[in-house]
Amino acid sequence: MKQTLNLICEAKVSLKKEADPKNSPSGKIAARVTTWGPRDGEDGRRFNYQPEGFMDWANEFAKSGKPLPMFLNHNDMGMPVGQWDSFQFDDDGIVTVAPLAIVTGPNVPALVVAGTE
Repeated sequence: MKQTLNLICEAKVSLKKEADPKNSPSGKIAARVTTWGPRDGEDGRRFNYQPEGFMDWANEFAKSGKPLPMFLNHNDMGMPVGQWDSFQFDDDGIVTVAPLAIVTGPNVPALVVAGTE
């Protein structure tokens, strides 16, 4: 019997005008990975994200010493456009600032902005 596993990623990119890379390109991207609390998924499933499980993952991730690849639009079939090196926890959720691979993707800042319009 063949089974299919569907993974769903729900993301909303929201950039302020001052975050436009044309104004001050830094080669980095800042992102809120998730927020804490309850939510309903697009498919009707309910979630209640809490720091504890994520903290266990973050500790294991930090111990591994390996970066997490960053893919444009979460498409892991493409070339990575950067890497996530560390994650910070705050009262609202998880945030990260990560370098973009400008050498392998010179148009990535423009693509990130274009993907939000």
